[in-house]
Amino acid sequence: QAGGAEASDSVSLRIAELVDHIVSHLKVLAKPSILHTCADAMSRGGRPDLAEDFAAACRNEAMLREAAPIDEAVLCESLIAGYATRGNEKKVDELLAADRTNNEDKEVLARRAAVAIRGFLKCGKVGSATVRLVAMHEEGLAIPKRMVMELVRASKSPQALDLLVNRNVPLPSEALSLALSVCEQRDDADTALRLEKQARALGTPLRHGAFEALLKLDSRRSGERVGALLEEVQQAGISASEGLCGCLLANCAENQNVACAEAVAAYLRTKSLMTLASYKTLMKVYACSGLFDKACDLYTEVQEVGLEPDSVMYGCLVKFAVKCGRRELSEELFEKVGGGFVQNYMWLIRLAARDGDPAKALQLLMRLKASNPEAVDIMLYNCVLDALALNGEIEKAEALFAEVRQAGLGNLVTYNTLMKGYCAKGDIGSAKRVLREMEVAEIFPDSATYNCVLSAAASVGDFREIWLCIHELQRRHLALDQYTLSIMMKAARRARDPADAAKALAVLDRISGMEVCADEVLLNTVLDACIFRKDYKRLAWALAAYDSASTQVQPTVRTYGLLIKTCSVLQQTSRCWDFWHEMTESRGIVPNDITLSCMLDALIEGKSMESALQIFRKWSGRVACNTVIYSTLIKGFASTGDAKQAMEVYRDMQDQGIAMNMVVYTSLIDAQARQGCMQEAAALLRRMEQDNCKPNTITYSNLIKGYCNKGDVAEAEKIFKEMLSRGVDADTVVFNTLLDGCVRTSDFARADRLLLKMKSLGVDHSNYTLSIICKMWGKRGQLDQAFQAVRESSCSKDALVGSCLVTASLHNRSPDMALQAFRMLQSWPGAANPDARLYSSLISGLARFGRPAEAAALAKEASEVRLKEPLDAACLKQLFKALDSKSSMEETGHRLAARLHAAGMTVPKKWLQSQAAHETCNAVLNALRP
Repeated sequence: QAGGAEASDSVSLRIAELVDHIVSHLKVLAKPSILHTCADAMSRGGRPDLAEDFAAACRNEAMLREAAPIDEAVLCESLIAGYATRGNEKKVDELLAADRTNNEDKEVLARRAAVAIRGFLKCGKVGSATVRLVAMHEEGLAIPKRMVMELVRASKSPQALDLLVNRNVPLPSEALSLALSVCEQRDDADTALRLEKQARALGTPLRHGAFEALLKLDSRRSGERVGALLEEVQQAGISASEGLCGCLLANCAENQNVACAEAVAAYLRTKSLMTLASYKTLMKVYACSGLFDKACDLYTEVQEVGLEPDSVMYGCLVKFAVKCGRRELSEELFEKVGGGFVQNYMWLIRLAARDGDPAKALQLLMRLKASNPEAVDIMLYNCVLDALALNGEIEKAEALFAEVRQAGLGNLVTYNTLMKGYCAKGDIGSAKRVLREMEVAEIFPDSATYNCVLSAAASVGDFREIWLCIHELQRRHLALDQYTLSIMMKAARRARDPADAAKALAVLDRISGMEVCADEVLLNTVLDACIFRKDYKRLAWALAAYDSASTQVQPTVRTYGLLIKTCSVLQQTSRCWDFWHEMTESRGIVPNDITLSCMLDALIEGKSMESALQIFRKWSGRVACNTVIYSTLIKGFASTGDAKQAMEVYRDMQDQGIAMNMVVYTSLIDAQARQGCMQEAAALLRRMEQDNCKPNTITYSNLIKGYCNKGDVAEAEKIFKEMLSRGVDADTVVFNTLLDGCVRTSDFARADRLLLKMKSLGVDHSNYTLSIICKMWGKRGQLDQAFQAVRESSCSKDALVGSCLVTASLHNRSPDMALQAFRMLQSWPGAANPDARLYSSLISGLARFGRPAEAAALAKEASEVRLKEPLDAACLKQLFKALDSKSSMEETGHRLAARLHAAGMTVPKKWLQSQAAHETCNAVLNALRP
């Protein structure tokens, strides 16, 4: 209490000093505008109580009363804003009640009520703001449109929006669109329908966002209104995008809503917006509804509009044609993508196996037997057997297997195929029975047969069966030969679970390095698996084994490529040169395109672009330089920001008649975008389309990043919309780039739209997304929203998120929140500990805000956690200066300096000298001077 009284006396004294200062400069400072500015700064700065004290002091000063009387109306509005921002509802209500008593001007009353609402929104009291907005409506006060938008945007809970609907508060078009979008995200169709009904009754026009939300909501349900809404969209002169219609069609596929899908397709057709993606989604709707005939009928329409189905669509059409019995269409389609008559049957059999239709495979076999029995051989039987076995039709597979054996056509592949079927079902016992039947038939299994079983298990990723098979090999005293090890390496490469991959790679620990180098295929698979799995320890072991082997294999050109790639990932660029010279000079082997590409990539990774260019120029005349090689070079120049050189390689490609691809154009666009040459980057995108190279997400991401780096977020968003309209999926990286650009340019409205779009597309947030969101709310002065975003996020939090949260808190002059964010970061599981930079930032902030004791405690903590780098010198200087200003140098400063010294951090002695003592010393010296 004594401390509080001292603080109060100190504040009163400062206010008195301020008033005295104004009086002493009466002619200059005694103006109402200056007094109101002072009071407003105190109020909006979070201390409206000081503003009241200041106003009272000014009223008590006679000279000020005459020269610059306080305008009570202006003061009242400032106090309302200040108390509302602090969330003091009682004080705000008192001020508003007093204002109503003294003022009957509805415009003034509306303005002050709006000020209160905005203040409550700033402090996160959305419920209080909503109640007062409803009160404004019921009192007949004019409600600013922008304020309604702010309230709807801040309404994260259903209750606030429901209250607006229940009290019939009219929403302007923009707020209505936003409110309906909120309903769509919550899948709240009831509230959305009430909002729509109210808007139509009041004559509020529906805009694009409102229609989009209503369409999405209805398409998830009955879809009965979709057609009417799309017609209304047309009449309103609004265009429903192909992306929106694609979303509606996807919803129809999930709900098997054919009528709704056809209404959407009809709209797209009238607008000439039907794309290949639209047709594919519409086909999916029909297929999900079992209407395979209708799905097949779309093929004719696709041809009529001049579109060429891609391989996926062809595959689907064949499947649908088979499903609905349209054999002629399936044959036509197979003729289009396949070969001759017999090859078509083979392809149809494999397709039946892949599509899960083994009966169809048998039908095709029977038909071929009837029409061309000479064409039926053991290869065809094995193919059908594979279709049956892989689709679980083991009994039918056994029957066909018996037929093959009776015809005397069975071979090792026949037995292995049936074994593979049992292995796919996890029935290793039956597979062993087949092994015994092989022996009876005098087709004796050897290690290759067991490797076939092992390979079958590996191909489906069944590691349990893999280890059982390994055990069986050992039980029969069959060593793990090079083929077994090669299969295990392939299994390690394909494994979805890193633990399985690690265990498969551990098989290498059972053999010597000599065995690895005894067979080139095994060496290649070992190097390839270790490179892919980034197992650099075993990769280095394999390379060392190769170097020390007494009888090395004679590497082929492919093996040299893998050896060069191995040295590259191990950052041994000089060894890359050794293998290159051995291959090209010592053995006189001409590299192929893959090996040359590996060497170029190694040199580029080693930051030797000039050497890479020399190698390319030397061998480009003897090696068929393909698109991959050129793209490797272009990517290298793009990574170094050398757009000019990248374009020279591109022109060389054109001169050589090398076909362009998406990777080349994407790398060129990246090179131009890095240099800020966006016109050139955009021109490359158009040229890319002219060359029939479809841009992908990375292509568009490079363009978007280039525009964002130039601060042109609007153009970046245009590219983003173009990307979506072309059916290219947006990923987290694209959204992060756009959001970061919006935050850097303070384009928060666009950022809000993008976050909604991100959610509607089902794109997950990453840690980086969350850090950008923290920065955004920090710049907007809404720390509560930043903390809420972090708490509600499902992604794992890391040091970057924590750092952004701390920085945002300090930016908003809230050291308490900064400390809270810092401790939150330390509590997150798996997150890296705060680094020296974050410690320095927070220590500096605490010192700057007059809290040196807490800053010193944090510096002490930093000295004990073994930071990789020392604390920033400027932050420590500020800390010791703050300690001195609070007379805490003797008590805290010296002990802290000793701890920092012990941790290897430098604290100059002059920082520890008291400023007061320094001034006294100077005064004495001045007095002694003659």
